[in-house]
Amino acid sequence: TTPREMAAALDRVEGAGTSGLIDCAPDARIEAIVGSWPSEFVTARAAGLGLTAEDSFDTIVQAYLASHAADRRKGTS
Repeated sequence: TTPREMAAALDRVEGAGTSGLIDCAPDARIEAIVGSWPSEFVTARAAGLGLTAEDSFDTIVQAYLASHAADRRKGTS
């Protein structure tokens, strides 16, 4: 999932234009950190533990928003 795809998922889940809240200015420190991450990895151990990948990034955004809303209701955000 690319940052552009993540922003598009935010627009799909929360409404068009929501991704406009994201500051897309390049940041060399962040690029160096993210650039050091692997682009592909094997998840056999996770699968063996019964963990599965989400179907889409939209699902991840929806889960985050639901969790955040629950935290706000509890006063823990």
